[in-house]
Amino acid sequence: MKTLRIDFESRSAVDLRKTGVYPYAESDTTDIWCMAYAFDDEPVDILTFQPNGAHLVHGRSAQTDVIFNYVAGGGAIHAWNANFEMALWENLLVPREGWPLPKMEQWRCSMAQSLAMSLPGGLDNAASALGVPIRKDAVGYGRMLRLAKPRKVTPDGITWWGSPEDIDTLHRYCKNDVEVEREISKRLLPLRPFEQRLWHIDQEVNRRGVHVDTKLCHAAKKIVKATQEKLDKKMCEVTDWEVRSCSAVGQLTAFCRAHGVDADSVAKDQIDTLLARDDLPDDVRAALELRKLGSRASVAKIDALLVGMSRDG
Repeated sequence: MKTLRIDFESRSAVDLRKTGVYPYAESDTTDIWCMAYAFDDEPVDILTFQPNGAHLVHGRSAQTDVIFNYVAGGGAIHAWNANFEMALWENLLVPREGWPLPKMEQWRCSMAQSLAMSLPGGLDNAASALGVPIRKDAVGYGRMLRLAKPRKVTPDGITWWGSPEDIDTLHRYCKNDVEVEREISKRLLPLRPFEQRLWHIDQEVNRRGVHVDTKLCHAAKKIVKATQEKLDKKMCEVTDWEVRSCSAVGQLTAFCRAHGVDADSVAKDQIDTLLARDDLPDDVRAALELRKLGSRASVAKIDALLVGMSRDG
């Protein structure tokens, strides 16, 4: 049976690095610019998506008919970090354009194959490690980063980057990524059946997710805020307002030095070392202990849960 390899390039007002792939793929602002694909060693071809109403769409074509028939026949779909292509296919192509939904068992991840062989997880790094002569397109990478984000967001809507030259470069970049992935894959061992099944289970677990108790998250954030304000007030009192908050590392470093403590840093990983000293003045020790307590009062993980939550919670 043939092997299909694909790669998507997309755009969105959602920051993929902050949300993860699922909220990104669910967003109404997310679109696919293009899909490069190749069967076996055939030349890499590309599906381009054009503006139609609020979204970029491809529509039905002879190309999609070939892909649809392949998917319907149970053919395997290979991609580097296939989790991304899976999410966009399911959340964009299926509901918007009526594409068939592949079964989980049809997906293959060449990045997982690379990692299983203790090789890099980055496409270009893996290509370098394996001596692949084709490499990622550095110019195209810059265009991809530009086209992936809005040019401007206003109450009236979103303005996107998208000059014809940039889009042409993006298409070549996308096709080149499939070429690189294919050449890497020729040098990789397939996952053993047990490992392949484990990867599929991992994808199912991630796609299903876990329930986020938003009420608890927001209540916890209120507690953290109140605690942080209390600690910051105490920091001001202890340092006679020389340090205005527990997170004011520059002010706290200067405070320590002004009171005879040669501190190069009051970063979280340095606090315990400083507190272990037996020559600290009482006010410096108190300030450092407040800094240590304040560094624990973080809502970063709570915010990450909320921003990474899908529409169903």
